[in-house]
Amino acid sequence: MKRIITIAIIGGIAGIVAGYFIFGSIAGQRVSLEALLSFGSGSGFGNALRRAANDVVGISAIRRNILLTGAAGAGAAVVASILGPRRRR
Repeated sequence: MKRIITIAIIGGIAGIVAGYFIFGSIAGQRVSLEALLSFGSGSGFGNALRRAANDVVGISAIRRNILLTGAAGAGAAVVASILGPRRRR
């Protein structure tokens, strides 16, 4: 069980990195990791403007696609580890 969890974490990280390189650009420019990781906290006019700008640019869609790619990577790694060749001890 510990092995499967480790493989899932490694596959998820690899999927997130791959998702960033696939989906992490807008108009040919890479989106900064700070923009992807900042979810905006609190309330107020400044936060509302930031959320509106992110919605226009599509940061939430990019973030969702990257996370889905990470989940697919984790799932694929687990399936491959379960169905892959077994080591004889």
